[in-house]
Formats: sequence, C-alpha cells, structure tokens
Amino acid sequence: REVLILWTDIEAPGGETKVLEFMPLPSEPVVEEASVTSFMMAAELLSSSFRTRGYAVSGARKLGEFKVEIVLHEVIGPHNITVVRAEDVDELVGWVEAFLKASGVEFEPGFLESVSGVVEHYLSMGMNYFVLDILTVEPGSRSVKPVLYGFETDRLYYPLVVSTAVEGWTDVTLFIITEGKIPKYEPFQTLASKAITMEELKSIDDRLVELFDSDHVWLTGLTWSGPTSELDRDLVVKSWSLNEARRDALSLCSAYLSAAALFAFSSALLIRASRGRPRRS
Repeated sequence: REVLILWTDIEAPGGETKVLEFMPLPSEPVVEEASVTSFMMAAELLSSSFRTRGYAVSGARKLGEFKVEIVLHEVIGPHNITVVRAEDVDELVGWVEAFLKASGVEFEPGFLESVSGVVEHYLSMGMNYFVLDILTVEPGSRSVKPVLYGFETDRLYYPLVVSTAVEGWTDVTLFIITEGKIPKYEPFQTLASKAITMEELKSIDDRLVELFDSDHVWLTGLTWSGPTSELDRDLVVKSWSLNEARRDALSLCSAYLSAAALFAFSSALLIRASRGRPRRS
C-alpha cells in the first residue's frame, strides 16, 4: 500500500486561473486532506533546505455516452476531485474533453492528442484509475493545500510520464519513506537519506505509522529539474529492490513552478486557463 501526499505550487499570472491536475493511479484511491507540515518535518529530519514557492462536476455525470465510471467525487478545500475508472483510450479522452468543457477549462489545440498518448501508456501498465482535480487559484504564485491519496500497489510508484503531455519545465522534490533504503534512481539526485524512528515518522503525519511494522524506517529525499520532454519513464521501485523492504511506502511530493514555464508538473498534469482563455507559451 502506498500513501502519496501531493503538494503543487502554481503560478497564476494575470486573472483568476482554473487548473486541472490529472494523475494516473494503479488502484482506486482514498482521498483525504493533508498538511504542509508533513513536508516541513520531512525536510527538517533530513536537515536539507526546503523552500516553499498553491469545478463543477455535476455536468460530468451526464456524460453517459462514454464508457467511463466515476468512482469518487470529493471536495477538499480548493480541490474538486473526481476519480474515474476507464479501460479504453478513446473513451477516456473523449470523456476528459467533455468534462473540461463542462468545467469551463479551455485547452490548446493538439492537447487531447498528447493526452491520448499518455493515457495509452498508463493503460498498458494496468493503470485504470485517473484523478481529475479542478481548482481555481488567484493571481500570483501560491501553494495549494496538499491532498493525501492512499492506494493499493505492489511497488513504489510516482507518475512522471503524464507530464510530457504539455511542454514545459518542472522542478520536483520527493520525500520517500520505506522500510528499506531506496537505491540510487536516475535521473533523480539524492539529497539525503537516513533512518528515522516511529516517533519521528509520527511527527510528519501520524496516519503513516500504521503503514509500517518496524521500529524505524528510511527517509530519502530526491530531486530533479528539467524539461518535461525528458520524463520518459515513471518512478517505479519494486519491493525486491529495497533492502529489508516491504511494499508499504509513503511518497511526499513537492513541485515548484519555474517562472519560465506556463505549465507546472508533479505527478499531476496541470492545465490552466486565465479568465476562461488559455495562455500560450
């Protein structure tokens, strides 16, 4: 089982901005509110520098012409989250197009073709669940309140290929907690790695303690910066790759939006439109 706490930083120049976060998952998730404190505590435990840089779903349920199942709808603060299950690329992409139009989110020509390739990639991996999180942010850079996703998986998983659907630049920081030590994973740079106690783990988020059955776990910080076009594989670590590993794992993700980018990516693909009109790069 994996718990992923996603914290995305968004820059919204100009007027009010609508944003879609699109994230593939291996199984149906539970969705809960999370706290920025988790990231601060993880960074403090690693003694690494950590800088902070933050609608309408009713129409989607009427899109019955597509073979897409809505399995969850949850509103958490500014997040309006819908989780769907799909088996077919064309059905899901068609549903996403109708969903975005119903939600008032416009997109660039060619975007759906890019999404189609990404969806095909994840469906071929057995990923049938997709998170769509629509939120509205005010002008200026801001950090959006983190969200916790808990889901069943047989490996440590963090989606990156989804970010290639739109060209841009991304900065990703991951805090990963496992019972075994994470091996070096290209192209990420390891910031630090250390064993922490259950009490220290509890200080990050007390819900995490139930994931592990040991007196200590490993906390590892990873970072990567570069163009999204270079993200040609997801972060996937099978349980046998970890020393003394179990499949239980926690991923804490912090993503920063570069000033040079129009779209920011973490595990989610972000699509945004200012005042109802898409901005061009």
